[in-house]
Amino acid sequence: MSMDIKDGKFYVVSIGKTKTIESDKNQAVEKLVESVKSTTANVEALNPEIVEVDITGEKWQLKTLPWNVIAMELMRMKK
Repeated sequence: MSMDIKDGKFYVVSIGKTKTIESDKNQAVEKLVESVKSTTANVEALNPEIVEVDITGEKWQLKTLPWNVIAMELMRMKK
């Protein structure tokens, strides 16, 4: 399976031991929502997060998406 990387970034969605890779931020947020909805475990204990992986430079940069950014994306999706 291959994936196109847009603008040199991709996103790793992590909840518990499950990790998935998405090609853009919107897809990553949607995947996080889907993962949270499909679990009955305590979500806080599963430590859900989205990590942005930037491969544009010589060294890859990893950055956890702040929850306020995730919240803004969720609000945009509700339109």
